Amino acid sequence: MIRLAGPVRVALAGAAILGSLSLVAWRQGQAFDELEALEQVREGIAIREVELIDLTHQITALDSRERVRREAELRLGLRPAQEHEMRFLGEGGR
Repeated sequence: MIRLAGPVRVALAGAAILGSLSLVAWRQGQAFDELEALEQVREGIAIREVELIDLTHQITALDSRERVRREAELRLGLRPAQEHEMRFLGEGGR
């Protein structure tokens, strides 16, 4: 076994500590980068959820019976049938 002199041991111990501290700092930097990326993904999800809610509201508004009736009247010239224009067929109706 090789015997190292006191100053060499101190230098090796200092290098080992410095190396391990550098590794810890590097790993923490990596963790902060990953946390930032995760936060960006969460923000993107939140934005998409708001967009989904907005689109759902738009679909509901566009699909309403009143709007469909109004658009059919304006674009196609259709109108609701008058009572005298309706025929109801019951059982055995013709």
